[in-house]
Amino acid sequence: MNLTQSNYNNLEDVYLVGISGGPDSVYLLHYLLNKGYKKLILVHINYNKRPTSNRDEEIVNQLANKFFLPFETLNVTEELQGNFQNWARKIRLSFFKKNINKYKAKGVFLGHNLNDQVETFLIKKHQRKTLNFSGIKNIQLVNDIYLFRPILEISRQQIIEFLDSNKINYGIDETNDSEIYLRNSIRKNIKNYEHHEILQKIKENKIKEEQIVNLIKKNSSNLFYITNFLSLNKEEKFFFFKIWTNYSLSLKNIENITCFLAKKTNPNGIFELKQIKITKQYDQFFLQELEQKNISKYEVIIENKNFSFQNEYLSISSSFKIDHKYWEFCGNFPLKIRNYESLDKINEKKISKLFIKNKIPLNYRKKWPVIVDLNEQVISVIGIKNINSNECLKKLSIYYKII
Repeated sequence: MNLTQSNYNNLEDVYLVGISGGPDSVYLLHYLLNKGYKKLILVHINYNKRPTSNRDEEIVNQLANKFFLPFETLNVTEELQGNFQNWARKIRLSFFKKNINKYKAKGVFLGHNLNDQVETFLIKKHQRKTLNFSGIKNIQLVNDIYLFRPILEISRQQIIEFLDSNKINYGIDETNDSEIYLRNSIRKNIKNYEHHEILQKIKENKIKEEQIVNLIKKNSSNLFYITNFLSLNKEEKFFFFKIWTNYSLSLKNIENITCFLAKKTNPNGIFELKQIKITKQYDQFFLQELEQKNISKYEVIIENKNFSFQNEYLSISSSFKIDHKYWEFCGNFPLKIRNYESLDKINEKKISKLFIKNKIPLNYRKKWPVIVDLNEQVISVIGIKNINSNECLKKLSIYYKII
């Protein structure tokens, strides 16, 4: 399913609303009701970490009663394990999943807003990760749960003004004044003039990300032209790897990869990082995750009849134009099709050099089919070279496709 706004445009679908009782989520609920959503389920988690947590739960309970909405609450009594944010996130997603299944809901609405965009950017800046931050996603799929954030363009000031002018009750998290949490410290110390600059930077990053997505979509395979990659600037290269591999690479790694791909004296090679392997082949390169499984060996016995064979790497079929007597005349049977091995030769020449001469991509080579005779001598590199003296090969038609 494509992650587009159409994912939550149907007002008749069932949705959860994550609601804390604070201004952002209370505003979100009124926003959704004003839009005409009819089947909303309020979900609230009381972590029991603040003196006012029961007050916030009561605010949500009153909203549920006022609008005749189902209300699900989770009262967390288990002890904090490790980092609070990670611990709370696991509890939250588990609770969402439980209620999505219970109500057959399409997803969860969340109250992230424009200020959250700015604060998250500054957190990323603190972590030196701003190069690839293109904003909080409007729609996100996490652990098979759709998270919808429809008020990302609305500022917290607009939210407070709306709630106060309409005399709508909401809770204030008193820990927001504490600077022991990084986000709170950023929230208190950010200057107003910075908002515009940061939002502009996020917008630029988003445009760059969309350009890279479109560039990658033009590729029908996992291959990418080196010249196209080298034409990207530093930030675009960050996005390239983030989008294509889902890994955020360091600036140093990006620089090393660029030097590796730009080096013309070595048209083929492999560059390995902890997570991925980059294979360079002439004017193109491709990426693989290092945990990718090895290419399995395959073999097919060729008898004097037509056959077809397919596995995860190869689709192959053959037809014969010979009778049984001619077959016996050829000798050295049965023939066998198997994948190429690194020491294989044909006519005393290394097949690896044939691959280079014919510019066969490195990711195809270990899959490539060869035909061997009874003595395991290679008599054909299918589609590239045959031993001309083998009469039976002249009568054998092979159709193949490397997958």
